Amino acid sequence: MAKKAAEKSAKELSEMLLNPRKNGFFKDTINNCYVTDRDRTLIGVVSLRALVLSKDPDNELIRDMMDDNVVSVNTTTDQEDVSQMFEKYGYLAIPVVDNEKRLVGIVTI
Repeated sequence: MAKKAAEKSAKELSEMLLNPRKNGFFKDTINNCYVTDRDRTLIGVVSLRALVLSKDPDNELIRDMMDDNVVSVNTTTDQEDVSQMFEKYGYLAIPVVDNEKRLVGIVTI
């Protein structure tokens, strides 16, 4: 049975990031990793900095590193509102979720 993303160790996720083409994880902006559950529901975000600087990458779980207070936009959010969110938070990317809070993509600037 596959592990949920939050159950993976920092080392496992770091290894995925080191080979993005093999793992289909090749995006324009890779500053943060968005954490989802089995249903693709957005449950958190973890920075690449936290992953790289993990003190115990073999044993530290993503759920213990992630921030569960994630700023996101809905698929129906007006583009002007999204633009204002980029200004407000200073982010380079914001996750996009559907009405069930499932991650469907990211918006970047």
